[in-house]
Amino acid sequence: MDSKCIHPLLEDNSPFIPKLQRIVERFKKALLNVEIKHTFYVISKLTHERDHVRVILESNVGDEILHEFLSTQQRSYDNRMHTQQRTIGAKLNRLIAQTSAYYDATPSLNEKAVTNATNLSVPIEMQTLLSLGPKFALPTNERCPNAFYHFIADIESILNQSPDKSVQDRNRCQVVTHIQNHLARNKSDSYQAPVQKFCEQAVKITRRFLAEHDNVIALESDKGKRMVIMYREQYDTKMLALLNDDTYKVVPRDPTSKFQTHNNNIIKRLLDLHLIDAPTYRKLKTTTSICPRIYGQPKAHKPDLPLRPVVPNMTSPTYHLSKYIASILKQSSRGQFNITDSFDFVNHINRVTLPQGYVLVSFDVVSLFTNIPKDLVIRDIITNWDDIQQATNICLDLLLEMVEFCLDTSYFCFRNKFYIQTFGTAMGSPLSPILADIVMDSLLHTVNRLVPYPMPVLKKYVDDLILALPEDKIHEVLDIFNGYNPHLQFTVEKESNNKLPFLDTLITRHEDQTLSTSWYSKPIASGRLMNFHSFHPTTMKINIASNYIDRDNNQTYDQSPITTQLSSPVSQPSSCHQHSSTTSPQHQMDPNSINSATANMTSAPNSISIQNPHLPTQTAYKSIPFIPQLTTNIAHCLKIDYPQVKDPVPITHH
Repeated sequence: MDSKCIHPLLEDNSPFIPKLQRIVERFKKALLNVEIKHTFYVISKLTHERDHVRVILESNVGDEILHEFLSTQQRSYDNRMHTQQRTIGAKLNRLIAQTSAYYDATPSLNEKAVTNATNLSVPIEMQTLLSLGPKFALPTNERCPNAFYHFIADIESILNQSPDKSVQDRNRCQVVTHIQNHLARNKSDSYQAPVQKFCEQAVKITRRFLAEHDNVIALESDKGKRMVIMYREQYDTKMLALLNDDTYKVVPRDPTSKFQTHNNNIIKRLLDLHLIDAPTYRKLKTTTSICPRIYGQPKAHKPDLPLRPVVPNMTSPTYHLSKYIASILKQSSRGQFNITDSFDFVNHINRVTLPQGYVLVSFDVVSLFTNIPKDLVIRDIITNWDDIQQATNICLDLLLEMVEFCLDTSYFCFRNKFYIQTFGTAMGSPLSPILADIVMDSLLHTVNRLVPYPMPVLKKYVDDLILALPEDKIHEVLDIFNGYNPHLQFTVEKESNNKLPFLDTLITRHEDQTLSTSWYSKPIASGRLMNFHSFHPTTMKINIASNYIDRDNNQTYDQSPITTQLSSPVSQPSSCHQHSSTTSPQHQMDPNSINSATANMTSAPNSISIQNPHLPTQTAYKSIPFIPQLTTNIAHCLKIDYPQVKDPVPITHH
């Protein structure tokens, strides 16, 4: 069916043509489904007739004659089936070969996303694979069963949401059937898409290269979404230089057991004092703690690639206790100067008109987390106790003891040596951001009183500040900030040509002192979001593109549609000019998907689910690994008995 015959019904350039195209595509699929169902009906009918004829033959013909006849028929059937399979297979391969160049394409190299700090020649396949980033999903198959192990474990977590064992068993059987059919179908299907072949080859080449050069490592940079290839010895030297600072102290043995015992004693006291309930006690108690391992992320935008230390605290004894304390402090944090995100900042700044002689500047704290003095944390918690005690029934002394314990037990290991952080808060602890926020709030309140002139703009996002100051008073204010505490030191960035970047926006100060914003990407950015060839749900890829477009539209004061940038290389919105030259080749987004996404950005329908009154109605969010076709089939099969379970990234048919 050709959709062109319907287009004359609409005016030229009608906004409903894309909608009509989607209706026609759905009709084609529906018609194909009817044909398939009819074919199965015919097969079933012929099978029934065959069985009936066989019964008649068995009752009228001898066994030897019947056996010879059936064998002859089976050989004839097998020969015709083999010939038909070859014909259909050849036709399928021709159709695949005739598919558009986009679907036959493989990921291309994003040179900005890979920094080679060695003098080795790195294979182009390895560079391309690394440029895709750690969030690129590789294809799954039965030879790599790890994805299926996680898949089954997550399915079991969903099945356990129902208290009815019969419901669990029924759905478990359906899931097993789907998995078996999926494995059998993939085993019989020898075709591999070009992107699958590329991924398998690139992974093999990368593993072989790293095995042959065991002195080379690949790391993700701290900013810019880049991958850095460097020598292991160079990495170790930089890490040891960081750890030789007075901030860290070597300890002779692993203190995990001692810290775990102390942590559980504090939690037991909270339970005995009836300050927490039994479920919270079980959640905060830990018995399987492991010493965290520090690692460094190269700062690829700086010369000599200095490292940013990161300590993943998920396995430490105090991780859950730190999260619990952070949840209490967050409830009481008012954040007068806080910016929640760039959208909040844009809504605020676009309404501001600066006094004459004022300019915008940004202050940045040097290594905020590792430079927060413990005495400032304690002092500021005491100062804000009237607000904090509204969120907890824990007394001040006990809360301070818990905070000090979490600060004093910031530890990690590197190359079989154990270190304790003697100053500041750990990069990676869930308690660090809120403590930094409390200290910075106190600093800004103090500085705001000390500065002798009004500051119409004074906002912060973690360790980044933006201020509006008289042009000749910038360094005077900077000295006030740096005089607050010797450990908290600030650097300044001034306007350039009346423009100042902040977060992912570019602020422009006009001649009449009004401000406007536009979307901004830093020069260090690789331009990588997610390559469209990644084996993620199509809905997720389209949502990424839609959010990218939405971010530009909402952060640009003088709105211009970003869709022009994505469809035409000639006309581009100014706010995305830096990104426009790299969006298409690096992300390789399907233009049809983008057009569909942009057409539906303002009219996306609400999802509707059928509720079973005999099941819990409280929504539970569960995710399962995405395996093409299999995940979709199982997600739809579980909807009937588990309507209350939602996927954070909904899976839909395409």
